[in-house]
Amino acid sequence: MTKYYLRELRIEGFRGINNEGDPFKVKFDLDKVNSVFASNGTGKSSIFEAIQYCITGQVSKLGELDASEKPNEHLANLFHSKSEASIELRLAPSDGSRDVRIQVVRSSTGLRSVKSSTGHPDPEGLLRSLAGEFTLLDYGTFEEFIRSSALARGRTFAPLLGLSRYSTLRRALQTVADSRNLNSGLGAAQLRESLAEIDRQKADTFVKIGDLSEVLTGVRPTDTSAISEVGARIVSALQQVELLRPSLTPVPLLSEIKIDELRSVISEAEGGSAKSLLNELTTRQVRLEGVAASATTVDASRREVVDAVSALQSATARTRGPQTKRMFDCAHSVLGSGEWDEGEQCPLCGSELEFEIGQKVADVLEEYRASSEASELVSRLLTEGSWFRRIQALENEEVISTAGSSVAAELKSAAANLTITVFAIDEAQQRLEEYEDQLSERLNATRNEVTELGSSIPESLVQLTVQVDRALAAKNAILHYEGLESRSERESSQLKKLDGWTSFIKDLSREFGKREQDLASNVMAGIESDYREIFAEVVSLGDVVPVMDRDGGESLGLGLEQFHGLKNISARAVLSESARNAFAISVYLAAAKLRSDSAGFVVLDDVTSSFDAGNQLKLMEVIRTKLQKTADRDGFQFILLSHDVLLEKYFDRLANESDWRHCKLTGFPPLAPLSAANQDADRLRQQAEFSLRLGSWRSLRVSCVNTSSSR
Repeated sequence: MTKYYLRELRIEGFRGINNEGDPFKVKFDLDKVNSVFASNGTGKSSIFEAIQYCITGQVSKLGELDASEKPNEHLANLFHSKSEASIELRLAPSDGSRDVRIQVVRSSTGLRSVKSSTGHPDPEGLLRSLAGEFTLLDYGTFEEFIRSSALARGRTFAPLLGLSRYSTLRRALQTVADSRNLNSGLGAAQLRESLAEIDRQKADTFVKIGDLSEVLTGVRPTDTSAISEVGARIVSALQQVELLRPSLTPVPLLSEIKIDELRSVISEAEGGSAKSLLNELTTRQVRLEGVAASATTVDASRREVVDAVSALQSATARTRGPQTKRMFDCAHSVLGSGEWDEGEQCPLCGSELEFEIGQKVADVLEEYRASSEASELVSRLLTEGSWFRRIQALENEEVISTAGSSVAAELKSAAANLTITVFAIDEAQQRLEEYEDQLSERLNATRNEVTELGSSIPESLVQLTVQVDRALAAKNAILHYEGLESRSERESSQLKKLDGWTSFIKDLSREFGKREQDLASNVMAGIESDYREIFAEVVSLGDVVPVMDRDGGESLGLGLEQFHGLKNISARAVLSESARNAFAISVYLAAAKLRSDSAGFVVLDDVTSSFDAGNQLKLMEVIRTKLQKTADRDGFQFILLSHDVLLEKYFDRLANESDWRHCKLTGFPPLAPLSAANQDADRLRQQAEFSLRLGSWRSLRVSCVNTSSSR
């Protein structure tokens, strides 16, 4: 991959740099460490932010402002008459081809435009390719690395190791492999519920077939495999009746029998309209007998519903409704993303808390989970339970009066809305008892009507009519059972495929997680000796050995393998601020060799702010002698920005060395022009003339004094 080094930077009208009509210019050497010193408020940070704006399109410092502070209005220099910012980068490719010049302009209306005066085909794309995790590093980067939670640190550090894509994919696989997501997303839960309902219907239908078979043939099938024989036995029984035999020759299957034709034969033998009415009554009698016969003891099922509803009421009382749940879900997402790592501060209002926010969110969501599980149990009992199914069955009977309202529908609705109560269950039980009484009364009345009407018709023909109607009921029951069988086979096949896919995804997620962890461990092991060596040279604590630990997930801990004879101690707990930040920068500089972006340079802005005096100089020496481009084949072009007076003396001392280039910013921004002190004399003369024209004699005086003192 072609790397790009920064040869020159020009800025006008951006942040603290005005330089209207005469852009600030600073040059960098490709094969040296480049240091830039500036007193506080002299434009050093504006250089860092200008490079950041070019390659990322934003300034992170402004991103921390409130909207009321109008951060976008602070990109352009406030004193530039055109309110327009322009930045030019001159990049040198590592393949020796000609330099690339890219101009980034932010207009007074806030539009950002990018172009290349040297004709690069995709200047914006080139800038994006420079935006790696190591291109721009400041003190805040390392402080955040130390201060963050282990989870937030791990997620931040994954891209530095080139593992962000793997971590993202692992999280995605874990999400997909979650049983709840698989069941809901692939429809497996619905299929299981459907199959459970099919099994219940098959069981009920088998009982009905058995009852009819026993009445018609005297034989009850012992298991479902004997259902195919039931039809043949019923046809055989009907063939024994001489009146019906002509209509049953040749011997048909039960499904082929034309019941209406058999009824017509019987009706002709009996004569009269009374027989038609008798047919209607016997059909109703058979149906009602079937409903009555399917009644089972449902009291145990009702008690299960009562217990489940009671548990649901208790669990729901500990929650505050769906809107609150959505709020806590969002909080859980924010905390899990690593965007918020203030454990005892509210992410919504910023107030300090007396408890750990992550645990609080987890506890609340656990209450909602318990409520959801209780709701699911109630819903399942209202679908599968014999008590509820009995209510449904009776309400579907036209002879039952429901007084215009459905108990089953009301219970379902209340359960879905989490408003179902034990009192509602008790009321539903009363209605069920009323339904059962109605069924019993209606069946007895129908039987009496059949008996009364049948007395006017030969008894044998009356019984024969009943038998034919029962044969029809058996035929329909067998056909229904066969339909359920076919549907069960089809849905079982679908579920088997989904279960196979589920097993595959879970195995894949588990294996990928293991491989990703192994890869992370190998990568971290690969930089371990480097960051330990850098740390040892910077802080000079021979018996203090740092170590990073990845816990098998995304969390990244910072520890000390050795600490003055002790083992496995928390680095954050015992190291000084200087040593902690030295740990962080050592890790970053060691990991920088793994970078995959196209930037060949690293810009460090005041990274030693918290360092002890000696540690500052040691870090500079490590960069100069071991990490820079000419010292290491895999090294970088370093650009150091600092306002530290002690480092200024160090920079001045190295300014004439072959591996170091140093310049000092002079001027009085944001009003007066800014320049680099080591620019040629003609440049200073032009600046003087420009300052005199503006009447900025005071800033010129300061500039000249600073320039003279730096020589």
